[in-house]
Amino acid sequence: MSNASDSDSEDAECFLSVQELKNWKVTDLREWLRAKNLKISGTKETLVNRVYRALTSGQESGEDDGIDAVTCNIQDVELLKDDWKKIDTLDIPPLQVKDVDNYFHYQKNPTTGTRISFDKHMIKAKRFCNENFIYDIFYNKIDVDSDHCYFKANCLPSMRLKVQVGNSGQMSTFYSLHVCLSKKTGYILSGHCNCKAGDAGFCAHVGALLYTLEKTKNSCTSDACQWDRPRPIARKPSPKRVKDITFAKTDKDKTDKVKPYPGAYKPSSCDNDENEFLSEILDGLKDIYPTCVLYKTLRTECSIDKFLDTYNPQFVYHDTVDLKSETCKNVFSTFLNDMVITMDTSKQLELSTRGQHININWINARSKLLTASVFGDVCKRITDKPDCLIRRILNYDVSQQNLKVKSLEWGRLKERVAVKEYQINHLKTCQNVTVENKGLLVNPNYPYLGASIDSFVSCQVCGCGIVEIKCPYGSDKDETPWRKRQPQQCALD
Repeated sequence: MSNASDSDSEDAECFLSVQELKNWKVTDLREWLRAKNLKISGTKETLVNRVYRALTSGQESGEDDGIDAVTCNIQDVELLKDDWKKIDTLDIPPLQVKDVDNYFHYQKNPTTGTRISFDKHMIKAKRFCNENFIYDIFYNKIDVDSDHCYFKANCLPSMRLKVQVGNSGQMSTFYSLHVCLSKKTGYILSGHCNCKAGDAGFCAHVGALLYTLEKTKNSCTSDACQWDRPRPIARKPSPKRVKDITFAKTDKDKTDKVKPYPGAYKPSSCDNDENEFLSEILDGLKDIYPTCVLYKTLRTECSIDKFLDTYNPQFVYHDTVDLKSETCKNVFSTFLNDMVITMDTSKQLELSTRGQHININWINARSKLLTASVFGDVCKRITDKPDCLIRRILNYDVSQQNLKVKSLEWGRLKERVAVKEYQINHLKTCQNVTVENKGLLVNPNYPYLGASIDSFVSCQVCGCGIVEIKCPYGSDKDETPWRKRQPQQCALD
């Protein structure tokens, strides 16, 4: 009777529908599958489809019987509370990329039993692996005698900062997932993720963990070189006599021999403007060490506003006013007579304008005076309108202030050389000779005139004097331009 009842129950099971199997508990479904030596992992829906497929096809064991039987002996990951440790390359089984690819390529539909591919999930998994979405990977060996091991990790979501995980509706900033591998072969036994598509273990997050394990296991040094491979030889080398071999460098290694001729190599100092170099040094000192002696000596921060205010009129006439009228002339004479510069102001001005053209005070002060460089043009001025001359004196044409004139650059470049040679020659006849630079000089008796001397010399024998340097430039069209003449030739002239 018992045999008859058992056969009746089995016949009744064969006519169960999917809807009826959904009324079973998960424990009953797993117990039934375990009795049939079938796989017991997955969600309830997966288990129902697996039972229904086994009933409708009359299959109690199929192609995956060996795998399902092995899976039944694996301990549930939820029971592994301890013995989790940080991943080490020695703990990773011999997993290969093709194993992970096959894991996504060859799977069975739990309802129809047909092969199904997860190509889209595989492509996305590789992208997650390359972009380092997987982090905090831990390893659990289960026990010493176990042939399998677990890896668990977290995966960042690809679209949102917070996502829903599990079936409880809980929000999280990462997905939790795990995979089970064979210790000896690296075979992928199962996987799970708490994302919406991760119950069956074929989501992109599980694949990203598998690809990350393979990438960590196989370092770049274990692969063959891919970027420095020699080209295949088109013709096999044939033996040759040594006397017939010509040893020569390639065209790439051949270089023209260049002798250090004077035109190609000059072991002297650079020809750049020394004042320009000094200006760059002072600009740097102003930013990092403005209190140093060098900066205070060469670029004083003394104000010349008091001097400049002396030359500023209280009002300005309109362009329609006749400046040649007696009224205007009386105003101009009164302004000129009231112009007073004390000796202290003159000394302060000289100290504040040292460095001359690299000092902004020197530039501003010259715009208020008739200096020696323009005094000749003022004396020889014709009776026409002096607009151009006034524009030049007052520095109205800003574009011309920093104009690099070759003759001017030549003079500034050779001026310091000439001063040094003068001092050396003077020391041959006298002792205690001092040559120092000066700023803009203004005589208090003539406050509207100014001069910038090249240097000031003081000697115990000869007394004090002014050093004026002239460095003629000339034209290249001349056979012997001034700048190429020797001092002895200039003396003859």
